[in-house]
Amino acid sequence: MNVERLRRYNYRQLFWKWHKYAGLLGGPLLMLIAVTGSILVFAPEIDHWLRPDLWTLPPTSSESALAPVTEQSLIDGVRRAYPTETLVLYRQNRKGGEPHQYWFSATGRGGFRHVWVNPRTGEIVGERMWESSFLRIVEQLHRRLLSGETGSSIIELITGWGIVLTLTGCFLWWPKTIKTLWHGLTLSLRGSAYKVNWRLHNTVGAWVSLFVLLMCLTGMVFSTYSGKLYFTLMNATGGSSRSESERPRSVPMEGRGTIGMDEVLAVVRRDVADDAPLSVTLPRGPTDCITVTANQEARPLWSNRGGYRSWTFDQYSGALLSSATWDDLHPMMKFARLSLTIHYGSIFGLPTKVIALLACLGVPLLSITGYLIWWWKRRGKQKIANRPLATAASRTERDSEPISKWLVASLIVVSVMFPTIGVSFVALAMFEGLVAVWRSGRGRREESNGSKSDAAEIADVQSQPV
Repeated sequence: MNVERLRRYNYRQLFWKWHKYAGLLGGPLLMLIAVTGSILVFAPEIDHWLRPDLWTLPPTSSESALAPVTEQSLIDGVRRAYPTETLVLYRQNRKGGEPHQYWFSATGRGGFRHVWVNPRTGEIVGERMWESSFLRIVEQLHRRLLSGETGSSIIELITGWGIVLTLTGCFLWWPKTIKTLWHGLTLSLRGSAYKVNWRLHNTVGAWVSLFVLLMCLTGMVFSTYSGKLYFTLMNATGGSSRSESERPRSVPMEGRGTIGMDEVLAVVRRDVADDAPLSVTLPRGPTDCITVTANQEARPLWSNRGGYRSWTFDQYSGALLSSATWDDLHPMMKFARLSLTIHYGSIFGLPTKVIALLACLGVPLLSITGYLIWWWKRRGKQKIANRPLATAASRTERDSEPISKWLVASLIVVSVMFPTIGVSFVALAMFEGLVAVWRSGRGRREESNGSKSDAAEIADVQSQPV
């Protein structure tokens, strides 16, 4: 065995194969993920546009004459309207301009029912089944292909291939000089259709690669396997409120019911402004607690992270069992929230959302141009194969380079952090091994057939009469 040959390998050829396989196999699903992701970037705006009646309070001419409606009376009223369903949480309006939103667990129908209530009058403004709404369907396509955990696993696998595609694409594109850098960042429409398509693929990929890579990596934090690994590590280091042993518990008191919500919120309002939006998670069991959270926007801004607060109350006595600010959160929990804002594109507001939208729309363009490059190359190889041997020029292979220990270490780290990428690497190595074995066997068969034909020709010549 030639050890030196094993130690040296053609990086470019290897990464080109990874780039080609990942693009050909994962292209259609990557386009689906990108298109649905571009919709979800502006999900709150789209939701308000589709149902403006649910997000705007009707004008009240005699508002000053109305008696104030307490939070507990609003909760009791909406519960009476849906007696067979369980109220899970509700969100207060922002600065009095929106209705309160109540989430019911819809018994027998699955999913949640959203109900909007006018906090001034207690009147129900509107409702919808969340599972059948447009944005929920788009979200489930984006995260699970409408197929539960199986679809989620497929999405994680394709997202891992997206990471491989981005990294290998950057390696193949990476310029060596400033002149080639400028050439790689600008699009020229001169030349044949193949050249224009190839330049379009490279230029768009160069501009959106960083943003696509960030969205893929941050999406993996909340994926099926890599996400579970991440949050398991966070739980093991004491950084998650999901730990059952450390979670505060309510203590049932004989002859006493649950405390009113107005008493709970009175304690909360001492720490936050009266117009601050709040999310209230209601207890579902006898030992569960009431949890109130501030700064829970659907698309949070990173600059507003300091406004995060949470309070946990005993549902019977109303005692404050625990409270936390942003500084109290575990570093891995902070990173998870940072990943969420990056993945949504909302980290710095509208500018980054527009960038995320353009990056998402760049993925279908990259997939289409990539398929065209593959098709044209395939046709070109067929034409060369059909030419006479004298005119088929052989390509000179690039000089191989020694295998980098850092590259091997990086592949191992990525495989451990993202198990689906590790499985992809193993599958790709097995595929390459099978192809090498098949080619080697075909070469031996061709040599054997060639030797037999030569021997037959000699025997035929010898049998001819002199």
